[in-house]
Amino acid sequence: MTNHKINLEFSLILIISILCYVSLVNNAWSQISPLIASTRNAFDTDTGQSENIPIIFDDFSPLLDMTGNNCPGEIVIYVHGIWASEDDAIEQTERVFLSLQDRSYTYPVIGYSWDSDTKFVLNDEDLSKQGWELAKKIANGNGPLLAKFILGFKEICPTDNIRIISHSLGARVTLSALSDLHEHFFGDDEIILTNGIPKTIKSVDLLGAAVNREQIFTYPPYCLIDESSLECSGKAIETQVEDFYNYYNTEDNMISPIIIWSTKFKSVYEKT
Repeated sequence: MTNHKINLEFSLILIISILCYVSLVNNAWSQISPLIASTRNAFDTDTGQSENIPIIFDDFSPLLDMTGNNCPGEIVIYVHGIWASEDDAIEQTERVFLSLQDRSYTYPVIGYSWDSDTKFVLNDEDLSKQGWELAKKIANGNGPLLAKFILGFKEICPTDNIRIISHSLGARVTLSALSDLHEHFFGDDEIILTNGIPKTIKSVDLLGAAVNREQIFTYPPYCLIDESSLECSGKAIETQVEDFYNYYNTEDNMISPIIIWSTKFKSVYEKT
């Protein structure tokens, strides 16, 4: 599990190349530091149970103030991975923010901070494994909260682009959020025609995603392989995301390569 942390710096460096396709605009304003949307203390890190329903950054005035009470046009949401404290989440978001600034990216950057700091002990494999399973459960539960945040922003700025960058287990938070957004817009419709319908999310970039390769399938039974299973995300990706990518380190012996989806959602299998 420690490789997820060790691989963080490599993954964050990838952001520079990942967002090269983003159109860079020199705005008249700039962001001094990233904003934080937090659901901390919403879940018990010892049990994985929901403690309360948090209010996560439902006041979007800081974003509007940056642009003179106007919508910014685009935002980036960074979702950290497992075993990140509240301070770690802020520090990681700062890295993302500075990396994007280095590429002249001047749109707002928001860190999504969640209860991922479950138990982890280097010399206690059983305890760390228990913490890992609880973190997956908490990540699943954070998906609807992230979706709520996204919908809240879209109500105020319906035409603005939203881009999501997720590291490690943050991918599970993101995919859970996409499933919730899909349910919000399409419900249980078996036949979904999305031609001409704007996607909610402009782009998703997963960095060393800690999910199984079958997670992007559309056939639900494929995604029911463990107790903290997450609904298959294939349909949600198709209906909610314009550009979807997964990036991984070929040197990482903990995360094997999974399907990488192109902008047209044609799957390409990499040999492990």
